[in-house]
Amino acid sequence: MSYKIGIDGGGTKTEYALFSDSSKPLFNLIGCKSNHEVLDDGIPEAAKILHQGISKLLSIANLTLQDIEKVSMGLAGMDHPSQIKEMKQQLLKYKIHSPIICNDGFLIIKAGSPTGYGIGYNAGTGTCCNAIDDKGNMMQLGGFSEFSGDVGNANWNATRTFRAVYDDVVLHIEKSMLTEEYYKTFALSNTEEFVASVEYLQTDHENNNIPILNQILFDCIQKGDAAALRILTEITDRASDFIACLALKMTELKEPIPVILSGSVHQKQNCSYYMDMLKEKSVLKCGKQLSFHILDCPPVTGAYYL
Repeated sequence: MSYKIGIDGGGTKTEYALFSDSSKPLFNLIGCKSNHEVLDDGIPEAAKILHQGISKLLSIANLTLQDIEKVSMGLAGMDHPSQIKEMKQQLLKYKIHSPIICNDGFLIIKAGSPTGYGIGYNAGTGTCCNAIDDKGNMMQLGGFSEFSGDVGNANWNATRTFRAVYDDVVLHIEKSMLTEEYYKTFALSNTEEFVASVEYLQTDHENNNIPILNQILFDCIQKGDAAALRILTEITDRASDFIACLALKMTELKEPIPVILSGSVHQKQNCSYYMDMLKEKSVLKCGKQLSFHILDCPPVTGAYYL
């Protein structure tokens, strides 16, 4: 029996899966984050974490590296060939030979597209937009945070939500439902307590509060709050720019082109305003037929198809 290991490495967690003859994992486990951009020692530390996760997975399965035919991984932060080269060199120190490495955004296309190609738009801890055409060519947009104008990810949404409340209660620019929901959620009673609450968004507590702020934002979008809808407009403007740009580059693909949406923002929020606006703007900007799909399986499944 041949075995393969697939890895989906992100900024909050990493999933490891052992495959054999199908995309259904024989074993899997969740480990700590492996995005080198958020680790103190960068790629060397990320490689060490990945090795530890692989070793633990092999131990669970009672296998060794010699039993593994191929290791494939989609890793957040792997945006340049030089980074992939360095990661391979670091993994070689742990006797992990010739792994397939790409940005994690490509996994969602392989995992969720009915054709095996298309566009993947991921809005989780960060934002990126990737494409694979029917010849296997890969293209990527975004992933550089403010440098590439990434918006709409969980961290960005939380920051913009806090700012909207700040503009209400501190700057007195505009009243917003976001303020009422924020105060109620965090049991606040005055402006001073609100300003002090930013500390919890800038510390280790943020992993608990970021999803809460996203929920507040999308609840207020659904209620039609003006400030929340402006944030939505900003999100969908940029997201549709990314999607349309890649759609226009895929000139030979049969339409409709699959667009796979993944990440916590898509998979945990059921917001019809968001989906309708994103679809309408994307199609209008590229002039192509697009079919949108929310990823309904673990992205690590895409590593099997790589």
